[in-house]
Amino acid sequence: MGITKPPCTTSYASHSDLYADVLQSAIKSRDPFVGRSVHAQIIKHDLHLDVFLMNNLLNFYAKTGSFSDVHRVFTKMPLKTIFSWNTILSAYAKRGNFKAAQRVFDEIPEPDSVS
Repeated sequence: MGITKPPCTTSYASHSDLYADVLQSAIKSRDPFVGRSVHAQIIKHDLHLDVFLMNNLLNFYAKTGSFSDVHRVFTKMPLKTIFSWNTILSAYAKRGNFKAAQRVFDEIPEPDSVS
């Protein structure tokens, strides 16, 4: 009798859900290669309109210290939520670029208590 692989208990409704989950794992492991690979897949599968996924990508780059990628992803995002704005604002502030942080803050359509 052979060994059988247990069934996968995680099912994903879309590539977007899978990639968001992988990005969360990459944040925890601080693995830039995985995050960049997911970014390539987002481009390949034309998922840049998925604001939830793009926010996860933005958060990945911010938490792994890739500030140029944070800026590039943010500027190319066609849709931005308050999470998007707060993520780039925080990234600039953590890097000590307070002028850029102030510019971002001034552009936020509706700042919240986190902003």
